[in-house]
Amino acid sequence: MTASSTCIDTYNTPGVLHCCQAIERDCGGSPETYSEKLRLQLASLAQRFAGFKSSIAEDTRRRRLLEEERYKQLHHALQAIEDGIAVEMRKRGEARKMLESLAKKIATEMLERLQAKIGKHIAHLTGALDHLITRCEELEQGVNCLKGEHASKLLRQSAELMARCRATRAAFEAEVLSRNEREDAAGNKLEELLKSLDSKVESEIAARHQQVAAVRRDVGLLLRFVLFDACVRWLLYHHSKASADLHGLKYDTLHELTLGMVLLCTPFPNYRGDQPREQFHTFVKEELGELREGLTAAMRAREEADDEILQAINEYTTALQRGLQNVSGLHTISSVL
Repeated sequence: MTASSTCIDTYNTPGVLHCCQAIERDCGGSPETYSEKLRLQLASLAQRFAGFKSSIAEDTRRRRLLEEERYKQLHHALQAIEDGIAVEMRKRGEARKMLESLAKKIATEMLERLQAKIGKHIAHLTGALDHLITRCEELEQGVNCLKGEHASKLLRQSAELMARCRATRAAFEAEVLSRNEREDAAGNKLEELLKSLDSKVESEIAARHQQVAAVRRDVGLLLRFVLFDACVRWLLYHHSKASADLHGLKYDTLHELTLGMVLLCTPFPNYRGDQPREQFHTFVKEELGELREGLTAAMRAREEADDEILQAINEYTTALQRGLQNVSGLHTISSVL
């Protein structure tokens, strides 16, 4: 609708800026034409403001998506670390079971060898005793047959044989006692070995739990830094603080992120002489290095985005001041006329 088709009362119509109070007052041009131009200028300015607002909203949404993606990456990295720790604990458990089975096997084999040796000695001694008993019986029969001149000789030989039998029995009993003592010593040594193995496995599991707790603390710090960054961006969007406040926020955030980097750079305890532990430690250090690089890039991108927001706010303030100056100038001209 143009000024030629409809007559608009620029003085009584609400929301329409005018330069003169009535049509009779000439301000250098037609009131309808001037009002139409002014309306077009204001509409163009409103479109620029709307485009600026939509661009800020799009930028905020994009940053939110980037922060969510970064959080997902951190979550995946933490899940990978926990999976690696679980695999390591499972390997340690399997190694413990294998060592226990190996120790049991060695103890069983040792016991079987001892029993075989003892059985062999017992069989040998039993055979010797049977042979001696047989000879004693034969001698007794011979003594019974020869109760004459050889009686004293046979008695003496029988006494010697009995003495040898007693000595053999004493030696056998001493051998049995020594074997029992050696078996007890071997059993005690095996128990000490199992106890030391259990203590080593428990200390290793406790160390792994401490490492997991340290990693979780570091991830908690990272999540707190991400939430702090989101709060800062929300305050920038809704309150439009001054440049000094913005620089103060960025300095505090940089200080927090620097503290988080120092905590992340703290190495895990170094285990010596264990290649799988060193490989696991290297893997964790590489993952934390990638996290540090991601945080550095995010901080750099956020500083650039903050600079762009400051520049856009300055442009918005300048355009608003110009519009206010134009409106005040038009109001002054209309009051003079």
